[in-house]
Amino acid sequence: MQALRRGTQASVRTSRSLLRSQQRRFESHDSGHAQPHASHGSSDSNESLGRGFYIGVTCIPLIFLIHDFATSKDPWVTRMISYDWSEEWARRNNIHLEAVQRAAADRNLFLNSEPSQRHELRSPEQFNSGSAHNVWAGAYINLDKVIAHYENQNREEEEAKLGRLQQQEKGSK
Repeated sequence: MQALRRGTQASVRTSRSLLRSQQRRFESHDSGHAQPHASHGSSDSNESLGRGFYIGVTCIPLIFLIHDFATSKDPWVTRMISYDWSEEWARRNNIHLEAVQRAAADRNLFLNSEPSQRHELRSPEQFNSGSAHNVWAGAYINLDKVIAHYENQNREEEEAKLGRLQQQEKGSK
């Protein structure tokens, strides 16, 4: 118990002596002691607060003054929504409206047009898609006329396309 009391008394004594001592002066420390030509001033001079401190202290009220003059009565979020986004939303709404109107016109066109009654045959092999084994006589019809018809139709379409291309080339020159 005696050792504990001595330890606490010693720590109280050192803390009291620290409280009584003066604050450290930053100009009097030993930086630059390796430079023999530098002469240090007296060890009991205090450093000033510096230009940065005074600039910072004067900027605080200036910031509040500028803020008061620059702000309006509406909150920042309300101003952001009403000013910046109203034009953007109007532009987006116009684009959306045009797209919906085009889609409605296309749908109206498709719903009111008559469907084609003819189904084009793209390949005549579709009729002969069965197995070649165990075919009895007369199971398939003769497709020579159908094949000739579609070959003529395809040839006429190709000639018409070629004629249009030649006319466009003549017109562009």
